[in-house]
Amino acid sequence: MVKKLLTIGLILASVGMILFFSRMMHQREAVPSIGRSECLIRNSACYAVVDSVGQISLQIEPANLPVMQSLMLTVKVPVKTVDAVSLQFVGQDMDMGLQPVTLTRNPEVSDLWQGEGVISLCTVNPDMSWLARVKVMVSGKPHIVEFLLGPAIH
Repeated sequence: MVKKLLTIGLILASVGMILFFSRMMHQREAVPSIGRSECLIRNSACYAVVDSVGQISLQIEPANLPVMQSLMLTVKVPVKTVDAVSLQFVGQDMDMGLQPVTLTRNPEVSDLWQGEGVISLCTVNPDMSWLARVKVMVSGKPHIVEFLLGPAIH
């Protein structure tokens, strides 16, 4: 009797895990990754063209990306029906677990979204290349583009 209960419990747990991981895979597939754009020369804005959104630009000041200092982030999105814009700094080779920065629409220029963020110090690889992952929500649908920034300045 104990063996039957244990077997049934294991079967139910296995089915539950399969359903859970299946749902997680569908959620990841639902977020389209638009791709990457190199932004290694940061004296001016960087650009990426995204289907159904248009040209997204990113400007970060100061351009030398000092670690652990406030950075002014400006994203320009040509679509007027944007629900929200966020930006997350991500290590190219290592997920740093940093929270995304929610940008605010500029009240004077409706296609500009701005906010402040910080690139943290990576103690494992001080020369790690960073990505700026920009997520634009348009009519409830996410559009993501990653800008390759290169290493930050210590």
